[in-house]
Parts: sequence; C-alpha cells; structure tokens
Amino acid sequence: MWASLRSSRLPASLRAATAPQSPPRARTSAARAAATPPAVAAVLFDMDGVLTLSENLSRAVAAVMMRERYGVAVDPAEYVKFVGQGEAVFLGGVAASHGVTASVDELKAAFFAAYEVACADPGTDIAGPGARDLVRACRAAGLRVAVASSADLVKVRMNLAAAGFDLENDFDAVVTADEFEKLKPAPDIFLAAAAILSTPACACVVIEDAPAGIEAARAAGMRVLGVCTTLREDEMRALTPDDVAKDTSEVTVERLLALMDVRTTAA
Repeated sequence: MWASLRSSRLPASLRAATAPQSPPRARTSAARAAATPPAVAAVLFDMDGVLTLSENLSRAVAAVMMRERYGVAVDPAEYVKFVGQGEAVFLGGVAASHGVTASVDELKAAFFAAYEVACADPGTDIAGPGARDLVRACRAAGLRVAVASSADLVKVRMNLAAAGFDLENDFDAVVTADEFEKLKPAPDIFLAAAAILSTPACACVVIEDAPAGIEAARAAGMRVLGVCTTLREDEMRALTPDDVAKDTSEVTVERLLALMDVRTTAA
C-alpha cells in the first residue's frame, strides 16, 4: 500500500526535510577520497519518460487540444522545453506563447479529458521498457520504491494503469504535483518522497529523464541515473548525472546498488 501526503499538512520534520539546504562545505581532497557513499536504500522513479514513455502522447494530445478547443496550431515539439515541470507549466507555457489566456485549471481539465480517452485506447502502449520488472526487482531486493512525479495524481493514475502497474501494491509511496507549490527543478518532491520512506536523501537514487528532474535530484543531495528517453545521450551526459542508460531496460538492481556518487568520490 503506497503512502502519500499533502504539503500543507507536513509535520515539522518533513517541512525541515523539504526546506532549502545550505551548500555543503568544501572538503579536502583527502576527505573526499576517504568518503564512502552510503548504501542505496530507496529508488525514486520519475514517471513520464521513465516508468512510462508518455511524453510523445502528452505532446500530441496537448497539441490536438489546443487546435480543437482554442483554434491554435501548435507543433508538439513546442512542449519539449517544458517537460518534467508539471502540467501547469507544460500546458500553460505553450498556451501563453500563443496568446491563449485560459486558466491553468481550464487547460488541465481539457487536457486530462482528452488524455483519458487516449490512454483508454487499446492500442496505447506507454510502458517504459523493462520498467515493471525493474520496480518489482527493486522491491524484491528490499529497496524502498516511490513514484516522485511533477505530474498531477490524475495523470499518474492514468499513465501507470495504462502501463500495467498496480499503483496500490507496486510502490511504497506516490508523490505528485498536487501536493506542492514548488515542482522540479526544486527538490521538494524528492525530499518529501525520501521522508515518507524514512530514508535519508543521501541513500536515495533517482531515475530521471528530464533536465528539471536531474537538477531537482542534485538539489536534494541524491544520486541520479539519467535515461535517454527524452534527451539524446550527449545532452543527458552534459547534465552530469552519476550514470546514464538508454532506458529502464538497461537498469538493474545491481547497477543501482553499485552506483557511486561522483561528487563524493572525486578528488
């Protein structure tokens, strides 16, 4: 059974966990060389682009919604720069660029109605390659597992159901945009997920596909593995995640457990 929370009701300990952190003090080369990264205890999965390959579907549905509802021709590629930052930014950013003044709530309602129809199509296959097996392997290995997404819960439910996940039993925690004012690249979502899992941030590995998510994981003090489902490999490597994989089919529990934080081991 997964756990969730509302940021407005966070206890003091969780509010402290999601508060901005002071930059760590510089350490000597000897201290850095001697530092040993803590054992991985939890894996935090982004959804779009990681557990589900739904970015292309999202962009296509959003573009059709803009044309049919507002009479505006939008290239789905226009949404790419807003990926990973939540539906308010994803939908609102493109709408604003075309002079559409609809409220975020109106845009979301129209988008989710169209997206639900698309997800219900038997031909829709958005499961990330190997993602279900990876989640279940992580749990079988004793790792805590969470979804930590900038998407709204309604979309998380639709996507994961369409991808064949059991939301109630596959994850120990589900943290979504509904619960926060600050979304990725702010670290709040990841820090709250770690707190729910009773796991220190330094013992968490994040799996992400978007620049905002990589930045959020770094800001949270977590190790991060980037999958190249949204960015090219050279673009992903330029963000300097701790490891890079083509997609979740290349990620194993052993790879996650062996992941070393380059920031603590660099001389």
